[in-house]
Parts: sequence; C-alpha cells; structure tokens
Amino acid sequence: MLTLVRHLRAACRLSVVGMRSAESRRLLRRAEALGCDTLAMPRWELPESLAELGRFLAAQRPDIMHIHAGVGWEGLPAAYAARSAGVPAIIRTEHLPYLLTDERQRRWHAENLPLLQALVCVSDSSRRSYEAEGAPPSLLHVIRNGVDPSPPTASRDETRRRLGVPGGVPLLLTVARLAAQKGHADLLAAAPLVLAACPDARFAWVGAGPLESALAADVEAAGLSHAILRLGRRDDVPDLMAASDLLVLPSLFEGLPLVLLEAMAAGLPALATRVPGSADAVRDGESGVLVPPGDPPALAAAIIALLRDPARRAALASSARRRFEADFTAARMARETLALYRRLLSVARADARLAPTPSSMETS
Repeated sequence: MLTLVRHLRAACRLSVVGMRSAESRRLLRRAEALGCDTLAMPRWELPESLAELGRFLAAQRPDIMHIHAGVGWEGLPAAYAARSAGVPAIIRTEHLPYLLTDERQRRWHAENLPLLQALVCVSDSSRRSYEAEGAPPSLLHVIRNGVDPSPPTASRDETRRRLGVPGGVPLLLTVARLAAQKGHADLLAAAPLVLAACPDARFAWVGAGPLESALAADVEAAGLSHAILRLGRRDDVPDLMAASDLLVLPSLFEGLPLVLLEAMAAGLPALATRVPGSADAVRDGESGVLVPPGDPPALAAAIIALLRDPARRAALASSARRRFEADFTAARMARETLALYRRLLSVARADARLAPTPSSMETS
C-alpha cells in the first residue's frame, strides 16, 4: 500500500485508513509522512467503525475506494461504507488466493462482489482461484505486486560481523511472518539434514508472528539454537540479503510474496515451494528453484545442492534480476493501478451521466 502511495501521490490525492493496532498505526504514521490524510478505526465488528469510516469518506469525498485484503474475510464492511457514502468506484485487492472455508464468510464474500467495480488479484494463480469460486471473470483483474529495491547500507562483511557469522559460512535467509502459512516447521525439519552435509551452515529467520514462542521452543528442543538465528522484526533486510547466500521461503500458500521479488531485485538466489504465488514469481530452474511444499527432505536436498554450486546460484540470481526488471517493479504496478483507476472512474462517470433524472422519468 505504501509503495503505491509513493508512486501515485504525484497523480492522486491519497488517504489511508487502517485499524487501531500498533502495527496499523506504524503504517499510518508512514502514510502521513508521505502526505496522506489518515484514519485509525476501531475493529470492524464494532458498530461505530462503519459510522466513523462513513464520516471520513463524506469529508474526503474520494473518487475511488481501494480496499486491500489479506485473507478474503478481511475488510468486507469497507465496501458497504463506500457504497453508502456514494463513492463512484470501489476496488478490492486480494493479496492471497481464495482460502475461505467457513460458509458464512464465503457467503459474505460473494455478497460483497456486486458492490465492487473491480476485484484485483496479485497473480494469475490467485485470479484463477477466485474465478473457480464463482467471481465473474469481467470483475477480475491481475496487477502483479511490485517492489522498489532498497540498496544495502552496510557491507556484506559488516553485516555478518554483527550477526556473528564468519565470511565463508553459508547463510540461508528466511524473511516471513512466523505463522503456519510460511512453513517454518518444514524448514526446521530440513535443517538437520542440511547441517549433516554442510555443518557450518547458518539459518537466519527474520519476522514476528503468532508462532514466535512455539518456534523458539522447537528450535531449542531440536538443539539448533546455534545454527538458527532468530532475528525477529528487522528494518535492515537489504543488508541481510546482501550478506546471505540463499533466500529460502518454504510457504504452504502465497499470493505473490514480496520477499521473493525483493530477493530477485537484490540478486539473491531464491529457493521456494511450488505453490501458487511463489510459482508465479519464480521460473523453476531459471530464476530460482522450486520444491514441493511440506517436503523437508526435498527442501534440504535442494538447499544442499545450491550451497555446493555457487556458479548455479550466480546464474539464477542474474536471471532473477532480469525477470524482476521486466515484470515486478513498483513503477509498473503503479502504472497499471492508475490505469485501472482511470478506466473505472471513466465508466462510473459515464453511467452517472446516463442515469435518468426525475424530470425525465415517466410517472403514472
């Protein structure tokens, strides 16, 4: 969202709405620094939330409401508020494939679709998942995620010194929320196999999340605290990528993972699971390597093979960098988003001009 703000603020007046959580407030402060008006709302299930959003929309009078959702049940009330406020165009971006299994949530999502002028998916795989669940093809659009590469601020050697990892030691980086989706348990199961072949290898896990305590206990119980560096939330990921030899993302599902795109931009070879989203980003054997999800032995074997073949890692990184420049820049994502805004707003305005007025309507 903030990447879109940075690229669209020259062409649009932008406001950002989030929830009253610590993480959301951090996002809103960054949006304010970029010149946005912001609103921090209570939880969606509280009646006052929609009322507060409605007042904000009435004051802002936006042409477009662009809703960003992770899991499909998130943010659904926003479309109702936007419709009530008379917003001409309502867009929803789904950042994950269709994952809803609860019948009530599935029904609510389906009932939400007629309120939208566009349902944006971040990958072709995600689009297919929504079409398979009955979303009208004419409503669906694919705008692939894009990122702005950030250069490292420290040298490889300096970052490794801070981590306590010697220069020649293989360093495997995983940047992901500590949640079941991201497959840390499979990576933990693969780690002893990797260490049996490459005893000095080190794993760096960046991220926080609901499994933080459980994974810490599992690492300790496996006797791998010396090999798995749990780094928590970090703001120096470009430095960590420059210091690493391989990005490992063992996810069970994805939309289009930003960290893969960041690794591609940084020239860091990537190993991921063959799941929708990751497979949309990585061309197996060309711009990265894909293995089956939920298969620690296959994951370990691929890691070992790549650690033993620096020439192949370099070739993968070079190809990935070219693919990033062609397909995954933030500038491309913003251009496509702005084009969709303008197209939908043009249709909405044309529809408004064609709508019958009271004087032209027949009376009986």
